[in-house]
Amino acid sequence: MNFTNFLPAISKKALKKISGEVRSWRLHLRIGLTFAELARRINPIVRGWMQYYGAFYRSELLPPYGVSVPA
Repeated sequence: MNFTNFLPAISKKALKKISGEVRSWRLHLRIGLTFAELARRINPIVRGWMQYYGAFYRSELLPPYGVSVPA
C-alpha cells in the first residue's frame, strides 16, 4: 500500500476540545451583554484558534452549514 495523500487538518480530539470550551461559555445565558460585547470577548480566542488550527484546512473548523470566515 502506497501513501499518496496527506491532508493536514484539525484533529477530532482538538475539535472536540474547542467545542467543549465554547459550550462552557454558556453564551445562551449571556443576556446582559450586547453582541458587540460578546464579539469583543470571543473574537480574540476564536481568531487564535483559526490561525493555529486553520493554517492548512480552514473549512474543517467551520460548521457544516456554510459559515464564511475571512482569511
